[in-house]
Amino acid sequence: MEGFYKIVQTLINISSIVFGLNLIILLLLGPFRKTRGVTAMALLYSSFLFGITTWLTGLFLTYMFWGIIGVIVGLFIVGIGVVPIGALACLFNASWQSLWTLVILVAVTFGARWIGWLLIATLEEKQEPKGVFDTTASWDEDTIEDTIEKDIEDITDEKSEER
Repeated sequence: MEGFYKIVQTLINISSIVFGLNLIILLLLGPFRKTRGVTAMALLYSSFLFGITTWLTGLFLTYMFWGIIGVIVGLFIVGIGVVPIGALACLFNASWQSLWTLVILVAVTFGARWIGWLLIATLEEKQEPKGVFDTTASWDEDTIEDTIEKDIEDITDEKSEER
């Protein structure tokens, strides 16, 4: 039991450090479009660490307060039930610090994942220059012919300058 506690405590400490790094990365690299993808992936990968930490913390708290029966009941609730069962165990045993730790871990897990997906969604928005692929622009034959003639003149001028 003490070994499992050390593992959970180590994961919580590592998650705290990664959370701090995520804040720094998000604030420094998130606003820039070129680095937004790296920021999003860092948040998404971090959310898996936070999720594992949350699940193991819920498992530990469930076992600590309600024993193996609570763990078995929690595992039968789609495998993630140890987290809500652990929260209930903390609530009924008035272990407020443990309850808040679990609630914060859940919030950080889903918050990091949500912000990561939000950043990815902003990358997928296409911003095409107006007029190039604008389907509402009206082109008549004279405009198209003038544009083609101008392009041909530019190309021939460039070739003549090279000679």
